Amino acid sequence: MSEDKEFIGGFWANEPKVDFIKCSINIRKKDFVDWLRKQDPNDEYVKIDVKVGKTGNWYAEKNNWKPKPKEEKPDINTDFSKF
Repeated sequence: MSEDKEFIGGFWANEPKVDFIKCSINIRKKDFVDWLRKQDPNDEYVKIDVKVGKTGNWYAEKNNWKPKPKEEKPDINTDFSKF
């Protein structure tokens, strides 16, 4: 994951006031849509992590982690008839 935090435009996560709600989210539609349009169109999803900062405030951050491409293994000749 990139070390730079990428905050989500127009998206705020807040600690809920009651225990049966896990996270309260506010979205300013125009700002969020503007931010979303700037994202990579080849990505099918936008992953968002809700975190708690050092001050105790909640915030939303884009999760940019992607798996490493699998290494191609060398083709092993399994024809043992030559031995």
